[in-house]
Amino acid sequence: CIRDSFWGVRVVAATELGKIGSRQAQDILLQALQELDLVEFSRVRAAIATALGGFQVPQQAELAERSAQALSALLEKGDVSYLVEGAAAEALGRTRTMGCVDALMRVVNRSSWNNRVQQNIFMGMGATGEDRVVDILASYLDNEQNHITLRMAAAMGLLSVGRNRYLYSEEARHRALMALCEAVEHDTWHRVRAFAAMALMALGEKRAIGVLERAARAELELHTRRIMRVALHALRTGDKTDEQLKQLRKDLDQVCEENRKLKEQVGALEARMK
Repeated sequence: CIRDSFWGVRVVAATELGKIGSRQAQDILLQALQELDLVEFSRVRAAIATALGGFQVPQQAELAERSAQALSALLEKGDVSYLVEGAAAEALGRTRTMGCVDALMRVVNRSSWNNRVQQNIFMGMGATGEDRVVDILASYLDNEQNHITLRMAAAMGLLSVGRNRYLYSEEARHRALMALCEAVEHDTWHRVRAFAAMALMALGEKRAIGVLERAARAELELHTRRIMRVALHALRTGDKTDEQLKQLRKDLDQVCEENRKLKEQVGALEARMK
């Protein structure tokens, strides 16, 4: 299917190979990433890059390193498609391999349309779980001299931090909270304020309720005000503690790893029966 004549089938095939998560599946993805035409199959290559980010440390350390090497090489070289570069950047962060943040910082100043690649770079950083990422993202978000799309990209990165908050220390989450509270009330662009509100919701910090209430009362843009109110509702009604979330994630990772091993065993048995 990864060589089907229709690109859409190839995208689905790449996604499913990433879910399988075996070495054989990764080999197919890596080979396709190298061989597919850069222009004709840019959407497929973006899907392949995204799938490679599913191999993560610590669950699959060796495979994650292989993914990280391929993704880092792609980013260093650059690509004709900003979609491929962006997918590779975010996927590299999701591998959580050593040095991935430094690799992303090396390309963060590369220009892209509306800072589209920077969005993925910052979201990839947010997925790493490295505390220093929060300070990097906050510095981009707090700087009024940055272009509005770059500040929005930083807010999206902190949204990624919120979605992966179980990986971060309490001090790092507090720093993220302070930066987002400042942005949700005072940034001059409504889209930055909207993403800041979503990030506060993802962080799950009830300390943000008062700030969001003030921001929602003052917000003139209807869609952004709705996002703020949704975030408020989520924070008021949420009852999952960080420890519960960490345990749930740990259990999920264990089940996924057991499932991968079973699939590999079944695949080996099927190959021997042929």
